[in-house]
Amino acid sequence: MKRRAKGEGSLYFDQERRRWVGQADAGVNPRTGLRRRVKVTARTGESKADVARRLARSIAELDGSSGTPITVGDLMEQWLTRAAPKRKSEKSLLTDRRLVEIHILPRFGWVRVAALTVEDVEAWLDALLEDLARTTVAKIKGQFAMAFDFGIRRRHVSWNPARLAELPPTIETPREGRALTGPESRALLNVADHHRVGAWVTTTLTMGLRPGETSGLTWESIDLDGGVMVIHQAMAWVKEVPTLKASTKTGRVRTLDIPPSALEDSDGTGRVRLKSASLWGIAGHSDGATSSSSQPAEHPSAHRTCVAQ
Repeated sequence: MKRRAKGEGSLYFDQERRRWVGQADAGVNPRTGLRRRVKVTARTGESKADVARRLARSIAELDGSSGTPITVGDLMEQWLTRAAPKRKSEKSLLTDRRLVEIHILPRFGWVRVAALTVEDVEAWLDALLEDLARTTVAKIKGQFAMAFDFGIRRRHVSWNPARLAELPPTIETPREGRALTGPESRALLNVADHHRVGAWVTTTLTMGLRPGETSGLTWESIDLDGGVMVIHQAMAWVKEVPTLKASTKTGRVRTLDIPPSALEDSDGTGRVRLKSASLWGIAGHSDGATSSSSQPAEHPSAHRTCVAQ
């Protein structure tokens, strides 16, 4: 028979009473902090195996009655329902639960918290890295570790194997910068000339803007007479809704010169407009976008696009 591991208790035959006896350490009472011992004596006709099963059942019932999680699945559920909602948004909580259900529970849901080892966790992390990005695996590991931290604070567990587990080292390959060449830029501009979002592409490329900054442009940001463009806001998606942020990524307002080749004196009167109005998404206005009254012509796309060659 396999020898019982340390901490799993013991079974012995009481010669005086002529029956089997089982006893085991049931851990610490989370309320009093005192050690708990469980003892089971065989009933008439019970075998050694019967006593072992009753001993295990008594320990499980004792753990359940005190609210102590027995398995990793129990611990993860307690963390998700009691601790995580106090620190995470509803959207983050849904993401955490999905990752737990997909990656942690199938592997460790049935494992007793006291039996989990650092080696178990590290072998599992190595396997995850074969299919998932390192950042995703690190996030899953963090969730596992936070659940055990919760268990330690509640005195359900005495240590955190997930926190002690380490991801294997990786050799980071430096990323090489990639910018469009001159011919590539010209090819892109040629395509943009005939595309419905060509104005946006041309603005972003020729003015060196970030995508959110281009989308955040308004006519108030453009001074055609002065030939400048002021970048003071950017558009970002907030809870799946496009929202204008009052600051750019760098947090600084930038003033950029509009290339002279993008401006022209249309009729000799001093009125300045952007060349090739149809390209900039303001087709339909024969005079283009003029600045004679400091009020650019209105157009459905004018609040998002203002392009210079």
